[in-house]
Order: sequence, then structure tokens, then C-alpha cells
Amino acid sequence: MKSKIIIMIIASILTSVLTCNIEKDCMAEGKVYLRLEYGKALENYTYTMSKINVGYKFDFWKIQSRTYVEYINWAEYISPVSGMPFMDIYTVGQEFKLMNGLFVHLQHYCCHPVISGVEYRTTSNNENVITKFNTPPQVWSGQISILTVGYEVEF
Repeated sequence: MKSKIIIMIIASILTSVLTCNIEKDCMAEGKVYLRLEYGKALENYTYTMSKINVGYKFDFWKIQSRTYVEYINWAEYISPVSGMPFMDIYTVGQEFKLMNGLFVHLQHYCCHPVISGVEYRTTSNNENVITKFNTPPQVWSGQISILTVGYEVEF
């Protein structure tokens, strides 16, 4: 299933690029973008999320195309620069948006639990305390593909 979706995305990019090379009036500069995010869960402040999204946007004819890959990691918070991961989510997506606001969005998600099993030591009242996280919270595991159609309005 993954290979079919990846092939579909690559085919849509190649088709778009080749078509735009034939029709000179639809040529537009594409943009590669990188988006980084970091945050904490509102319900439980001990969980943190890191996200990396890399993609390519370009216009052809009257259609905006966006192809991207995304990686999300959920972790148990230890310090601002460290944590114990318990879930990884991978996403591959392709979105086509018409200039009138109508869009089609294809996404494929893979979600995997991660068990760190890491021990670390802290000092409390001059005593060594060992804390071990072996069991991640209840996480969904698997994969799913989603095809959505929608309408976006700008004000």
C-alpha cells in the first residue's frame, strides 16, 4: 500500500512538472519549504511533540500543488533537550487546490509505538533515584490512507 501511494505522488509531481514544461504560460517557480514545530500536550504536560514537515509547492495552470512528508515524535518530557519517545508518526501527502478554493488532499499515515526502555538517574536528597519508563501511554498503531475533498475560504 505504501509503495502505491508513493508512486501516485511521484507520478502526480512528474505529470505536473512535465505538463508545465510543455505549456510555458503555466510555469511558476516552485518553493521547497521546511516547517519545524515543538509543543507540549495540554492535558498532560509531561508529553512533548516534535514535528518536521518538508514539502514542495508549485502552481500549474490554475491549480496549486503541495507535496510533503512529515515526521512527528511524541515523547515523555525529561528536560528541554531530552525526552523518552513513545510514538512516531510518518505522513506522506499530496494536495491539489483550485484557485476557487476547492481542494483534493491525499494523505497516508503510519503510526508506530516506541518503547525507550531507558534508565536515567537523578539526585534527590543526596540519594540516587532510578526512574525507568518502559510502558508508553496507550497509542494507536497502524497505517491509514485518507482522501479528502474540501473547500477553503479566505477572508
